[in-house]
Amino acid sequence: MAVTYEQIRNFMQGYFIAYSEDCQLPERQYVMDKYYAPDIAFDNGVSGRDIWYRICLSHPTWQDKVEPRRICIDVENLTVSAMVTATFVERSTGRILQQIGMNAFYSLKADDRGDLKISRLDVFLESNLEKVQTMMKYLRG
Repeated sequence: MAVTYEQIRNFMQGYFIAYSEDCQLPERQYVMDKYYAPDIAFDNGVSGRDIWYRICLSHPTWQDKVEPRRICIDVENLTVSAMVTATFVERSTGRILQQIGMNAFYSLKADDRGDLKISRLDVFLESNLEKVQTMMKYLRG
């Protein structure tokens, strides 16, 4: 059965919510298995879902929330590009630490059961050096 635009749209809408709410919590991270292929690859050299999950847990004092601003879906090639705003929120206070725009490019594939999974993710940050430096400060702890 061919994948439809609506399937991809619904999958990605669920993904953005799950990433923002579950991916960075150890007790909820398993939810992301629905979205990430076990062998997912990232443009930064990270390869594998388990390694990515450890990275997502490396900043327990703040949470990364991703909100799509625009999504473009290519059904034929099973790819999605999204303009997103990433917001780093301090968990204890809810204070916004940083916001940065990103372009994210997702490659999808169907698993053995025919369910969509993200197999590759490439991220391009907005070209504001001050924001990128602040973001990297938070990522490095």
